[in-house]
Amino acid sequence: MMADPINGLRGFASLQVMLGHYGFFLKTPQFFMPAMEMPMFFLLSGYCLTLGYGNGKLDLRSYLQNRFARILPLYYLINLYVAPLKKILSWTLVVSKCTLPIYLIITFLCTNSWFTIYNPSFPKPFSTNNWTINTLWFFYMVYPLILPRLQTLSDAAISRL
Repeated sequence: MMADPINGLRGFASLQVMLGHYGFFLKTPQFFMPAMEMPMFFLLSGYCLTLGYGNGKLDLRSYLQNRFARILPLYYLINLYVAPLKKILSWTLVVSKCTLPIYLIITFLCTNSWFTIYNPSFPKPFSTNNWTINTLWFFYMVYPLILPRLQTLSDAAISRL
């Protein structure tokens, strides 16, 4: 299948990101630079989505169920695990009591990082590495809107994009 080599590249990019984070915590020189691999990872993920969903009409219900099942259970589990740790270990959680309900809602909706672009002081997800999930979630929500338009373009038109 065409996706196998692409999935291999995605795995390699993920490994680079993991090793880069590992080096960060060990305070060693960053041979692996995770920030350099994230754009490639997102691009390859979009390409794989198109391989899987791009041949015909997108079944929105099935698509969303698959995205929910793939991303959200672990996202919620990590946030439920990290939130009490921040309290126990006295890590900074920049959330006032009046904004806590809003913070919980946007964490539940997987949209924290969407707002930090406009306001860097806006609270991050409980687990700050979840910004990647917030970014993927945005793409997953926009993808069904973009795909039908891309399907109408010819190969020549797509190559000019």
